[in-house]
Amino acid sequence: MYTFVTACLLLILSTAVSLAGAFNPIVPVGSYFADPEPHVWADGVLYLYCSHDVSPSSWCSDDYHVLSTTDMVHWKDNGVAYSTPGTTLYANDCAYRGGKYYLYYAIPDGRCFVAESASPTGPFANATQIEGVSGIDPAAFVDDDGQAYFYWGQFDNVRCAKLLANMIEIDTSTITQPLSVAKDNFHEGISMVKRD
Repeated sequence: MYTFVTACLLLILSTAVSLAGAFNPIVPVGSYFADPEPHVWADGVLYLYCSHDVSPSSWCSDDYHVLSTTDMVHWKDNGVAYSTPGTTLYANDCAYRGGKYYLYYAIPDGRCFVAESASPTGPFANATQIEGVSGIDPAAFVDDDGQAYFYWGQFDNVRCAKLLANMIEIDTSTITQPLSVAKDNFHEGISMVKRD
């Protein structure tokens, strides 16, 4: 009887330990980050650019945090990377060019902005509105040939355009609709990556 009970307790304990080891949140309990956009820059660190929800029932706040990891197990919240006190911030993305990191974001009225930093974790500053753009959840992509692209919008109002070399203006003559509701079942939250 003792051996059977001991075996059962060991089984329960090992199962609990296995489950505990499998549970690996990348943010502390009570923190709410959404819309992650991953980037690995030249330093080899994985950065997540996230929107920051106030609570499980209240979407978006007025600041962004950048999370980072070097091993996919241990994660660091690098604190507030950018803030606009009193203005709600939607999903964001980041791009790198010429020694600067560019944080792209939108606010509820559809205006999109870009802020700059010398560090991938901010602080980002000098926000500039991107003219000719109206929509949410912007994304940026720099192709292998150095051409940068900007994406924004939702449903059938999603758009793409080439970014000029300054990374804060688009070439309005290149605006296209890359996705649609009918063909792609697209809603929102465009994310551009290159594979193979």
